[in-house]
Amino acid sequence: MGNHDTLSSALDATAVWRDLSVDRPLTLFAPTDQAFEVMPAERRDMLLLPENRERLKTVLAYHLVPGRITAEELEQAVRDGRGRATLRTISGAPLSVRIVGGTLEITDHEGGRARIMKRDLAHSKGIIHAIDAVLIPRNIERGFTPYR
Repeated sequence: MGNHDTLSSALDATAVWRDLSVDRPLTLFAPTDQAFEVMPAERRDMLLLPENRERLKTVLAYHLVPGRITAEELEQAVRDGRGRATLRTISGAPLSVRIVGGTLEITDHEGGRARIMKRDLAHSKGIIHAIDAVLIPRNIERGFTPYR
């Protein structure tokens, strides 16, 4: 994956792709290696511990949205939504999308923001958009509570 070695290792370690038994295309908002590096160290270290594999899986699932959604389709959804669009991840959790300074920006449950740096990268399971931050779902640091 190039600039996504940490993400690729995490996907392999958690078997997210395999466990999804995907028959449908997906859109992956893929944090770059640098995105993982700028995460608060205690959060990153907590997520990457083997005993926290389920929490990491929850974080990774929060980056996956059903369907093959291009950047152009995201922009249109934002325009149709009067400046904001909401996406549902495969776990049912919401992500908010808007356009800021001509760039698509995704906001997670905690208010963290990620910008799409590279758009519309083809993948056998759908489409990938490279982002500059790791998106964090609700309750990830509390005893693992899935958000549905």
